[in-house]
Amino acid sequence: MATAFVTAWSTTTQGETPWLTGMKPWGTPSLISSLTGTDPAQVPATRVTGDAALKSVKGPTATVSVPTDGGRIAVDLVNQSGTWKADTLAPDDAPPGAPTPSLSPATASSGN
Repeated sequence: MATAFVTAWSTTTQGETPWLTGMKPWGTPSLISSLTGTDPAQVPATRVTGDAALKSVKGPTATVSVPTDGGRIAVDLVNQSGTWKADTLAPDDAPPGAPTPSLSPATASSGN
């Protein structure tokens, strides 16, 4: 499930609406909503490069690390009525000194 979500998240060539639609089957509504307004071209990955690794499980939540060509992505999953959904994502295991990519929506500059 985390791999499917990250695969959809890293598929950014068709614009924002298809990008968000592609993630909906695997993401919680709150995660999809939080990504609305994000420029998919800013996603620091273009593909999953290996197998996901379970990092932790705590009740109805789990964290999975998914390797991509832009670095590992930590995906927090929640179990909603028996279905696991991605609820948050963030860079995982970035090397020391490496820039952390922004996963937040881009903001318009003031043009000063």
